[in-house]
Amino acid sequence: MPSVWSSYASGSVFTVNLIPATPERRHEVQAGTSDIGPNKTSFDLAVVQFKDDGTYLDPSQIDAADDGIRKARASKLNANGALVIAFIHGWHHGANWKRSPSIAVSDPDGDDHFHSFRLVLESLALREAERHGYGGKKAGRRVVGIYVAWNGDPEGSWISKIPLITHTTFWGRYDVAEKIGGSAQFRESVRRIVNRTKEPVTVSSDQPPDFRPESPLVMIGHSMGALMLQSAFAALLEDQQQSLQHQRAQQTVGAVKIRSGGALVSFPDIVLSLNSAADSAIAKRILKALDQRNMTKTAAAGGIRYSPPILMSVTSTGDTDTKDTWPKAKRGRTTDGHDSSLLTHTFALDNPVVTCNRAEAVDLGQNWHCLRRPQPPVAATPTIPIDLPVRERNGLEDQAVPHARYTITPKGSIDEPHLMWLFQVPPEVIKNHNDIFNYRARSLVLALIQASGAVASIAENWEKSFEP
Repeated sequence: MPSVWSSYASGSVFTVNLIPATPERRHEVQAGTSDIGPNKTSFDLAVVQFKDDGTYLDPSQIDAADDGIRKARASKLNANGALVIAFIHGWHHGANWKRSPSIAVSDPDGDDHFHSFRLVLESLALREAERHGYGGKKAGRRVVGIYVAWNGDPEGSWISKIPLITHTTFWGRYDVAEKIGGSAQFRESVRRIVNRTKEPVTVSSDQPPDFRPESPLVMIGHSMGALMLQSAFAALLEDQQQSLQHQRAQQTVGAVKIRSGGALVSFPDIVLSLNSAADSAIAKRILKALDQRNMTKTAAAGGIRYSPPILMSVTSTGDTDTKDTWPKAKRGRTTDGHDSSLLTHTFALDNPVVTCNRAEAVDLGQNWHCLRRPQPPVAATPTIPIDLPVRERNGLEDQAVPHARYTITPKGSIDEPHLMWLFQVPPEVIKNHNDIFNYRARSLVLALIQASGAVASIAENWEKSFEP
């Protein structure tokens, strides 16, 4: 039987309030959501669980997640809507969450990847408040997280607790992940999250008719979660009856534009795979489907113009699970992150010590990174430098966090756009298969979200994401 920590029978949607201005940051959890004004240090979080056969554990969970996105986007108090982040976890993880009413952020409080996903949501919520003035009148966006969960370990299995032997559960869990990723209800959940985030917003009649920008959507899958996400996207892109893309109803758009056959369309801003356990054949299916739909993505503002990706796959060279174990199980096949024919970029250390000053006037105590201007600033696929912290920050008083500069560099011509960026990162950034949420990896994820055009600031100010 599922533990009480992973049971959401009494409700699957929550508000997490952040208490940053203390020696030790805290999260305060409350059931349900409420209409909260801009720049408040909190986020909404919904849980959607799947059974091993690919069906919903409780269909009301996707309804609640759908409604949470709708409310955040149509909020009277948040005229700029929401920033939606969905995460599908991988092998050995699940939905365990004690939901302690108040707890220090250093306490995992359940599954460690679920906890780390909440830290990513925290970073985005704090960034919205920092960039738009904590307590000020400039409006940031409401951050909404969707945690898509499944049984990453066999129910009640003692084998999963023993080092080395635990790898014997890989085969069974992989089969389950394939089944979930290929199921109609999982595809439905992806489609509903996309549609609710991107459809035109309906607001109450007593609200001013201010323009509501289309809400950014980031979808992240780790390991077998990436397999599920990519499998669903391939099937949805190939489906001629129910397309993932929709022609934009609003002609006023920001710096980033996605087109299909020349027409502006609404689409997820970035689909990000971390240490993907997906067969490289799935990535090739996605690329073929995008090509058949004649899809393009461009970003242009402030003297910067390039073609960001719709999908990214980032794999650590230290990930032996997908590098060595996976091919043995699949008789010589490979994941997309280890398929040399698919790799589009390199990711390498450029300078171990650089100056990366905080850009925001308001400081709420979190780590920061610097996304630098593309080189050259106008090219389909330029080199993009990113300054990442080399250690965790220790509170508000810690202002001297050193940074190291890495560059994402195209392997081919800078004039060739790529709708999918695939590259490997060294172990000091992501140590192994499960180390996707360390302080440096979290900063990299935030930087990649910005570089993709799904920025942590209002879309029209996209160029301000890049530091001089």
